[in-house]
Amino acid sequence: MGTKLIFGAAVIFVLFCLLGLRENEQKKQTFHVNYSVLDSIDLSDYKKDVKRGDFELFFDNNTFLIIDREENSLNIFDISTRKIVAKKAIQLDSFSSIYGVHFCTQDSIYLLIHNDKLNVEDLYLIDKNAVEKRKIDLTPLLPKDTCEYNLFAHHVTNIEVIGNYLCVLRGECGNKINIEYFNQKHNQNLIQLYEIDDSNERFYNAIGKYPNHYQYHFYYNEHVRLCTNHAEKKILISFPNSDSIVLYKLPTLQAETYYFGTQAYKMPASDFPIKKFNDYQYIKKYIVENSFYDKVFFQNNKYYRVVDFGIDYVNEDSTINLAIEKPWQLLISDSTFTNIKSVVFEKSKYKSYTIMPIGDKWLIQRADDANIFDVIKINQ
Repeated sequence: MGTKLIFGAAVIFVLFCLLGLRENEQKKQTFHVNYSVLDSIDLSDYKKDVKRGDFELFFDNNTFLIIDREENSLNIFDISTRKIVAKKAIQLDSFSSIYGVHFCTQDSIYLLIHNDKLNVEDLYLIDKNAVEKRKIDLTPLLPKDTCEYNLFAHHVTNIEVIGNYLCVLRGECGNKINIEYFNQKHNQNLIQLYEIDDSNERFYNAIGKYPNHYQYHFYYNEHVRLCTNHAEKKILISFPNSDSIVLYKLPTLQAETYYFGTQAYKMPASDFPIKKFNDYQYIKKYIVENSFYDKVFFQNNKYYRVVDFGIDYVNEDSTINLAIEKPWQLLISDSTFTNIKSVVFEKSKYKSYTIMPIGDKWLIQRADDANIFDVIKINQ
């Protein structure tokens, strides 16, 4: 009798495990959807060879507002005429740089300015004419350990403003020169929050640690990605080598973790060797050969996540593949993260790192011409 009970319990346990595995497999399955190209926009009147990281785009009322980080200017581009109709200088001294941009409306644009000489940070609120409406000196508000941080690279979203809160991405590894740093564990919070309402300007909290496997592995591309859901007052963070995303609910900052990935993604087969940190040829090879998750967006009550897939660095004919030739997808999910769809983009057609939502459509940069952006509609 006892043996039968044990055997029966074992069978139930095995069935439970199999059902659990099947549920996880179903959860990870993605369903492909198509897209159609509606229009193409030539930005060459703005700038020849639009490069990654030197501009920020915002779409509103048939107009693009373009923040140029190299020229420190605000450009207004009319889509109907394909022309720059206004260009305004953003007045900065020679030691200051635009580290972050957040567009709310055409007359509500936040800029995070860092002065390298004085090591101070200011948050500016400007309008479309680059006229200053408000300035907040963040330096007195910074926590004491902020000196250990570096502001993140230009090509990721550095700041977000959600309600009365400013989110600033900080990084332990962003611009470090001493490669010995990477032998240390990553255990600091990566995002600082500030309250910035009219009556109260203060440091609020810090959130966002690396996932556990980052404590023991280094994948070179370690920049955290930031996204905000204004409707539900949630902050989303994700990492290039993690299937999961984390949502923080304001104002309590209660955290929830969800799977938002694809079975097609594979972790790097090996860590990035520390001794190769300044070997740029090896860096190119490592990035091409490995898969990475990239930007996350929240638009029209759905979440979107970019993922690219590793390919051979050297072809059979000895030619070299570039990062823009990697195949990639745009993952789509509602707020439950249970039904994940994906848009598969043709290899070498578009740049995965230059894509943005514009209303119910998407703007995406072509790989063959940096000045051409296609407007696409995802057929969901």
